[in-house]
Amino acid sequence: MIITRGHRYDTLCLRKLLSQKETVYLGMIGSKHRVDGVKQLMIEEGYDEERIGRICTPIGLEIGAITPEEISVSILAQIIKRKRPEYTGRHTVNCSESDFEVLEAISGQDTGSCAVVTVMSAKGSVPRGPGSKMLVYPDLRIVGSIGGGCSEGAIIRDALSIIGTGKYEIKVIDLTGDVAESEGMVCGGIMEVLIEDFTEKETKEITREQAWALLNEYNKEPFHLKHALIVEGTMRYFAKLLGYEDEIEFWGIAGLLHDLDFGMYPEQHCIKQEEIMKAHGIDERIIHATVSHGYGLTVDVKPEHEMEKVLFATDELTGLIGAVALMRPSKSVSDLELKSVKKKYKTLNFAAGCSREVIENGAEMLGWELDYLIEQTILAMRTCE
Repeated sequence: MIITRGHRYDTLCLRKLLSQKETVYLGMIGSKHRVDGVKQLMIEEGYDEERIGRICTPIGLEIGAITPEEISVSILAQIIKRKRPEYTGRHTVNCSESDFEVLEAISGQDTGSCAVVTVMSAKGSVPRGPGSKMLVYPDLRIVGSIGGGCSEGAIIRDALSIIGTGKYEIKVIDLTGDVAESEGMVCGGIMEVLIEDFTEKETKEITREQAWALLNEYNKEPFHLKHALIVEGTMRYFAKLLGYEDEIEFWGIAGLLHDLDFGMYPEQHCIKQEEIMKAHGIDERIIHATVSHGYGLTVDVKPEHEMEKVLFATDELTGLIGAVALMRPSKSVSDLELKSVKKKYKTLNFAAGCSREVIENGAEMLGWELDYLIEQTILAMRTCE
């Protein structure tokens, strides 16, 4: 279910979901006009039109819902209807087992560190069906059950090793034939079980002052700090240009911190970044944005949001434009023109460390002509002087 604060994020979520295996249900909240626009954009980007047509929107069944509670009921009703298309009114199919004690514990405020165990699928005679859940805590407390016995005991041991790792595992419990007989089991089926870490991690909105202090902690070279400030200003310019006025600070901080790990860990650039930021509880969006600017160079994390693509495209370009400016009598971008940058751009041994390939790939990601990207980046850098 996609419920975000704006259609920009709707498209980001949809691209991710449409690139994966189709789920039974996908709903998206929003006005008809906004949703139609998002759908049309996805179709134009080449996603499957039939699959897009199966997105449930407006979200929820028409039951005259007004209050948030009623709307929630209408959405759940729609999910149930999509899940059980064969329902005839006389009996249900694909019935899942829900453990409300487990769900209540998960939704509580004091869950703490634990692992969530969920039966994903079941064949044959098994003690619990799909949807059955169990929580496993580090102190060996258990909430819920997936059937008991030695098979559950083995899963509990696996769950204990998952807690705190941020990872998941899928295990198969075989209750058939010789396996079941040797273990003294009475059932005769197979269960596929998902074990997930459910450790709550605290994240925070970092302020510009905190970001600057953190940058100075890991970077001491004046050149690196100056570059960070230039990229920060460039990102703020593009945020305004592209209609993200309410996120200018966020774009700026992403630009400021994009090379956070470079001063201390140049050989692990964009790799050490994630570890450092997570240790400081920084928002995952900042982490993904800054890590992805090393796409194709040091990491395989691809820029997805428009902001990430701008950062990817302009990081190398600001370095090249800055080098061109230093060749001029004014040593400034205030009187620098596009033609001067293009001339040096074609000279591959000039500012050779600034990858032309990355710049061109960034322009392509954004759907812009290279000249437009260069021209707008010049204008952005003028705001930094």
